[in-house]
Amino acid sequence: IYQSIFYRFLCLLRDRCQKSFKRYGCWKKIKTIETLKYTNSIGDTQPCVFYENSREQNTLMNNNADLPIMKKIYEFYNAPVTKFFQDLIFFLLFLGLFTYTVLIRTPAKPSVVEWLLMCYLSTMALDQIREILTMNATAWKIRLSVYFNDYLHLYDTLGILIFALAFGLRLTFEWRVIGRLLLCINLSYWYLRMFHFLVVSKEVGPYIHIAARNIIDLLRLIVIVIIVLMSFGVSRQAIKYPDESFTWHLVKEIFLEPYFMIYGEVYADKIDPPCNRTENPFNPSCMPGHWITPITMTVFLLVCNILLLSMLMV
Repeated sequence: IYQSIFYRFLCLLRDRCQKSFKRYGCWKKIKTIETLKYTNSIGDTQPCVFYENSREQNTLMNNNADLPIMKKIYEFYNAPVTKFFQDLIFFLLFLGLFTYTVLIRTPAKPSVVEWLLMCYLSTMALDQIREILTMNATAWKIRLSVYFNDYLHLYDTLGILIFALAFGLRLTFEWRVIGRLLLCINLSYWYLRMFHFLVVSKEVGPYIHIAARNIIDLLRLIVIVIIVLMSFGVSRQAIKYPDESFTWHLVKEIFLEPYFMIYGEVYADKIDPPCNRTENPFNPSCMPGHWITPITMTVFLLVCNILLLSMLMV
């Protein structure tokens, strides 16, 4: 509607100028005015075309109306907007089927839904291969470097490879559980890929760009928080459990409780419990230097809160 009103206004202005110029004998018939341009709905600047009479405009519209039906269908499905919504609809169907697959019990043999998922990602892989083959560069090294310079292509390739590996492990009896776990992790990536479609939205797109820039800027502060967390977590674990043997569970305990302490879960019953050697001589509250842990915890939470406030001020 806006463009239509704007177009009528320009036509009215042209008619007024034509009458004025004819009055002084300096009017020349022109069919297009290239200097006047307008911006269409997708942001492209195009020349605004004026017709001497409505007959020329009707002729052009009749020519478009006389196109064969197959040509109209081809032009419709070949339009960029149509392709975008086609990709979006099929991707949503893919997410729905993938979610259904990982939420139910994994059968001994792949179901039809799983084969459909494999076919969808196979077509995506073939499309990536087509893009690489149709590049202008001759050397394969240059082609691959240019193609994977886009992070989206790199992430899509990793996602497809992980899905293929998980699907292959899922076909075996011994590694079926591992394959299912990889499928669950792989599904998380494909959900995050929805940002690729939402970034074109006028309402959501700017917020995605802002969040991405903030995450990149906050990586430095996150590194500082991790260093402070490790300094407290290692000393806390070493003081409370001095007789432990090395296991990966021990490494997990270094980060687990200190990380949740940042968000307010301070484990109040474990801060400074009373020592009772008769019941459990290996109680962490009875270990030498157990009184140091509450002090370091206080300093740790104070520093982390200051760092979190600094993140908000960046």
